[in-house]
Amino acid sequence: MSTPPPREGLSRGEFARASGLSPKALRLYERSRLLVPHRVGAGGHRVYLAAQVERARSIRLLRQMDMPLAVVAEVMAQEGGQALERAEAWWRAQEEALRSRRAALAELRLSWGGAAERAPEPVWRVRGEHVAAAKVAAVRVRTDQQNLVATLHGRARALRRLLVGQGARPGPGFWVVYHGAVTPDGPAPIEVAVPFTGQAEPEGETVIRVEAAHVRAVCEVRRGDCFYPRIMGAYRAVERWMLQRGAHAAGPLREVYEASWDEVDRDAVFALVARPMRQAGRG
Repeated sequence: MSTPPPREGLSRGEFARASGLSPKALRLYERSRLLVPHRVGAGGHRVYLAAQVERARSIRLLRQMDMPLAVVAEVMAQEGGQALERAEAWWRAQEEALRSRRAALAELRLSWGGAAERAPEPVWRVRGEHVAAAKVAAVRVRTDQQNLVATLHGRARALRRLLVGQGARPGPGFWVVYHGAVTPDGPAPIEVAVPFTGQAEPEGETVIRVEAAHVRAVCEVRRGDCFYPRIMGAYRAVERWMLQRGAHAAGPLREVYEASWDEVDRDAVFALVARPMRQAGRG
């Protein structure tokens, strides 16, 4: 009696058990092209390879982090170390967004807890300063308040990758220019800009331009105050400082970041709220 040849691959049920993914999840990932069967037989019978199990498990873990399918696709398109770097960068953005929401809740507790528990308004210190001209890579995008942190950090990372890939040297920080009011109720346009030295060319939606030298009003924001709505006090302080000196706005408001969240203590300066200005009697 002859021995039947070994069966190639795993059925959908076998693959689901090996990977920890449900049949429903496998159908979703097949439609999104994240995890395509090795072969589709007669009658729609799916066959997977044992070598695909590790990829399936990685996708399952990423989805357990609530990572959107589009970002999962970006991560899985990278090799080893780059995939890990992209996943960790996305996770840092989620942690920053969570910290911002937690801080907003703490602000509400203090506000609704009565005057005795209300947190005092920070002392907003505003100054004028000259900013030298700089070459920047910049991109515009629309976002709402809920996705702001992930969007601005994600775009900054993408700009840095583009610059490094072209042999340019990104600066240590970046800034985001607000061309509209970003609120929890609707998106508005922002521009993320990364300064650099060396040579770079525009690519896709990214533009390369020179940020002209200018004078700006600047308010320092501690890390512990860098959340909405607390940070809006810094915006009001900048506008008030300019009004008192008869200065006129010469560009949109912006936030400047020189370091990552984890590199700065809670009571140290984390961001600058700034506005380019023309001093009274000029231009």
